[in-house]
Amino acid sequence: MSITKFLMLLLLLGIFHQTALCETTVQYSGYTEYDGRPADLTLTFNGSVVTGTLSVAPVCEQYVHLTGVRLSLTGTSTGPWEDRSTTISGAWTGGDLDPCTDEYITGDPAYPNTGTFTISMTTTGGKDAVRLVRMPTGYGYIFQAKGSRVTPAGVTTGSAACDWSGRWETNWGTMTLQQVGDSVTGEYTHDQGRIAGRVVGNKLIGKWSEYPTYSPSSDAGDAELTISEDCRTFTGRWRYGSEGEWSGDWTGTRAGAEAEETLILETPTLAAVYNAPTAPTMFTLESSMKITKIRTYHWNNGQGTTPGSISLRDSAGNTYGPWQAYGEPGMGGVPNAYWVVEPDVVLPPGTYEVVDSDPSTWSQNSETGGRGVTWVYAIH
Repeated sequence: MSITKFLMLLLLLGIFHQTALCETTVQYSGYTEYDGRPADLTLTFNGSVVTGTLSVAPVCEQYVHLTGVRLSLTGTSTGPWEDRSTTISGAWTGGDLDPCTDEYITGDPAYPNTGTFTISMTTTGGKDAVRLVRMPTGYGYIFQAKGSRVTPAGVTTGSAACDWSGRWETNWGTMTLQQVGDSVTGEYTHDQGRIAGRVVGNKLIGKWSEYPTYSPSSDAGDAELTISEDCRTFTGRWRYGSEGEWSGDWTGTRAGAEAEETLILETPTLAAVYNAPTAPTMFTLESSMKITKIRTYHWNNGQGTTPGSISLRDSAGNTYGPWQAYGEPGMGGVPNAYWVVEPDVVLPPGTYEVVDSDPSTWSQNSETGGRGVTWVYAIH
């Protein structure tokens, strides 16, 4: 092999290695705006180029047939993702799936097989979210604001998959980091600080430096930070210079990081629904939790109904709320088919009943045991 070919091979390998290091895959779970069914979104970032998939499972039941969705996405981002100023736009291929064959519907103008999409950060019910809109159908899909990062080996969120990029609130001031491959650089507010290092597993190992000299041993030294499994916090230590005892702690929380919501009550159904529950809708907390969201379903024979209020009642008869609900469209765009409240209230351990202000239009059927169709979300 000539020296020229050898150098070209090294260059190509270097480019491939850099590209692989810069590629990041993020997964999101959410729901369809038009009928509230679960939806999944996967995005892979390589610089400003974004590829991904959107999927919604079809439903093939005795009395209910609902089309699914499977799209392949290709587009570009305008800046760092999960930033409110950034949007992703591009084209999709694929389309809607037949409810019972799981094959693409073709040859029907109502079910196109190509189109465009836009993904952006938005606010729904007062909380940040990711929203995808596909055209020409105009259908929307809502996902949680922070996705789960995936390693090249396919292992989802955990310390090995965490990206350090972003803004952190630390005990040494606000710190902004940028990760490219396994290299991390950044700045923090204390004494106009700087930090640079490399990611090794769940650790960022590097150097800090500060004004005025940015030199050891008084104004620079070692830093070793360890990120949490959920990628939202870190703990660590620092020292002057590169020898001797560690001088202090360094801790931080990702700006805007919140605990993950947990679905603690779900009474869904795929069958036909009727009005007026015949049994109470209850849930039990084994420990104190903050109730973040409650959704009740008011199909009301395809008419929906003006949102009222939702409250909670414990076993002793104490009432929490009521909270005024806002409406979300249901299947086929039925207005106010879903009532949503966001209580943001901490409840002690116990058993609670969901109380809807309009039980006459609250959906139920035999699959729910006569209970109102409801979803309750909470965080520890």
